[in-house]
Amino acid sequence: MEQRGKLFRMADQAADLTLLGIVWLLTSIPLLTLGTSCAALYDAAVRSVRSGEKGPLKAYFRAWKENAVQGSMATGIFMLLAGLLVLDGCIMKGTALFWVVMLLGIFLTAMGIYFFPILSRFRLSLGQCFRVSAAMAAGHIAGTGMLFGTWVLCGIVFLIYPFLLPVLAAFYAFYASFVLEKIFRTYIEP
Repeated sequence: MEQRGKLFRMADQAADLTLLGIVWLLTSIPLLTLGTSCAALYDAAVRSVRSGEKGPLKAYFRAWKENAVQGSMATGIFMLLAGLLVLDGCIMKGTALFWVVMLLGIFLTAMGIYFFPILSRFRLSLGQCFRVSAAMAAGHIAGTGMLFGTWVLCGIVFLIYPFLLPVLAAFYAFYASFVLEKIFRTYIEP
């Protein structure tokens, strides 16, 4: 009987994550809201799917509303920095500096992996979120490696099966919450 309860719980979680992924995709259509949507997706995955609070959509839209301004500003900054790195990479191609640009791109991606969950879970200014995400990305190499590797794997699956994007995003947020919440606990005062 207990096994059946676990199966239904997993099915409910999968359904909630799929629904959240679809909403994430729809609210990310204006690309400037991508970061806000990622923060809301992470928050809803932690609060509703993992913790069992009712109403994943309510949690999603509450987090989306709370993080709309900072999330959109951060998305614009990340897009600008990524564009500059791509431009630099094209200019530096074939030189030793190309690899420096590549490493900066990897670190920027790692910061982005931490940034939006930090935005959703902590009340920090935009500058503080950037500093904390850089510190966490550099200070938790094992966690960063696991998250980055899974992010890349999701990207590869997306390239093969683009229609899975909403599901991949939601399940990535769910998976990332297990790694990130453990890291976040070390920064939260008891």
